[in-house]
Amino acid sequence: MTAWIGIVAVVLTLILTGMSMITAARQVQFLSQQRITDLREEASLLKENVINKSLPIVNSLLEQAGKNLLTNYHDRPFIGTAPPAWIDEAYVFDGRVLQKWTRQEDATWTLNPSASNRFERSEVFYYVVIGRLLPSLMAAEFDLKPKPIQFVYDVVNDEPIVVAYFIGQQAVHGNTVLGIHIDLDRFQADMINPRLNSNRVAVETVLPSQVPEKRENTVWTEDLGPIAPCFHLLPTKGFLERQQNVVHRQVILFITATILAITALLAVVWALWRVLKREIALSKMKQAFVADVSHELKTPLALIRLFGETLSSGRVPTEEKKKEYYEIITRESTRLTHLIDNILDFARIDANKKRYNMCRTDVVALIEKTYEAYRVQLDHEGFEHQLIIAEDLPKIWCDGDAIAQAVINLINNAMKYTDPEDKFLGIDLSRETRRGRHGILISVSDRGIGIKPEDRNHLFSGFYRANDDRVRKRRGAGLGLALVKHIVDAHNGIVDVESRLVKGSTFRIFLPVNSEETATEDNDNGQDTNS
Repeated sequence: MTAWIGIVAVVLTLILTGMSMITAARQVQFLSQQRITDLREEASLLKENVINKSLPIVNSLLEQAGKNLLTNYHDRPFIGTAPPAWIDEAYVFDGRVLQKWTRQEDATWTLNPSASNRFERSEVFYYVVIGRLLPSLMAAEFDLKPKPIQFVYDVVNDEPIVVAYFIGQQAVHGNTVLGIHIDLDRFQADMINPRLNSNRVAVETVLPSQVPEKRENTVWTEDLGPIAPCFHLLPTKGFLERQQNVVHRQVILFITATILAITALLAVVWALWRVLKREIALSKMKQAFVADVSHELKTPLALIRLFGETLSSGRVPTEEKKKEYYEIITRESTRLTHLIDNILDFARIDANKKRYNMCRTDVVALIEKTYEAYRVQLDHEGFEHQLIIAEDLPKIWCDGDAIAQAVINLINNAMKYTDPEDKFLGIDLSRETRRGRHGILISVSDRGIGIKPEDRNHLFSGFYRANDDRVRKRRGAGLGLALVKHIVDAHNGIVDVESRLVKGSTFRIFLPVNSEETATEDNDNGQDTNS
């Protein structure tokens, strides 16, 4: 049930995170589109500014030219005015004769010059403007209302042209068309570019033929109205790239943050799952420990009570039987004491209250005393046993009682898990050098059931007992090897095991000889050298 809840929580979190990422990406795109919309508004303002500045100039020039050309100043159409550089030609057409004035480099005007630019603009005016307007010109003879200024845009020889004109009335010839040609290159340089640069608007002006192929489907384009309809305002390539980069960076940022959040979430869920599994396993081990300890306490207590009552009742017939019963009571009492000591020591270790009384100790004498304490029991239970001690072993800095307890736990395990058909216990003391440190190696061997490879990584964990019927049918609390591991670690030593199934096991304890250095390290690590 807990696993399903965790899976559902992870799935819901992933769904919410994905939705948040999509929403964030859309928000970034919306902000980018909003920026483009704002830019278009700025471009519209720029367009209005250009039109408002240039259109009055065109109106004023045409009105003044009409007055001059239709009265006394036929050779000077713009007398009294200063046309901007982007107006380079003027035209008058009375329905029969076309007259053209061209602006010279010295700003003077010449009537019907012999040379022209890439195409004959008088012909352009005649065929493009007059050809379109002749019907209107003739109709205007019957309409005395003034006509507003108008613009004509066309492309001749791939060259865009813009002509502004109006139809005026002359007393002699009747209606007359007056027009001016707008030089688009100069118009862009004088009227458009300065406003683009001063306002720093991220738009540019291009001719339709100059729009790059990849930008034909750009977000928007806008012409500059009647006076320069061939020019298109559109966002600059740099602006579009910046907006795309912003969107891409934000999307990547959100994706990265989402991935990191999901990874962190999965890591937390995985860690919680590990903790939960460990807690469940620990709870099961503690329950098994309570059951095992209850059995361990109950069995010796029952035997002690049984034989004690038998002895006190006076029903034991012989002294030999009494001695046997006394030995059983003593053995079970020792076993009970050993079990209680292990439980108390493990409780101190778990509460971080275990203390060691370090002093220079003769390990040889310590192991001999421990071995002698078990000799009678080993002989009684039919064990083949031996103690091998190398010569000239040095004394080491250690807690003698703790080392003895560790060795006793190994001896009890060897006796408990021995092969009933081949009972053997061997203890070996020798010199050893590990990781550059000199010390003593204590080995305890048996010919018992052995240890499965999958159980070796858990041997020294508290409450652990292998899930093996050969182990489960023997009494135990799963504390002995955990205490051995803690004791050896507290002495800066090493404990390991070598085992083969059905062939037996050998546990080895390496204790370094570095005397005072060990004690100093223990004190630095918070170990109390006083009991």
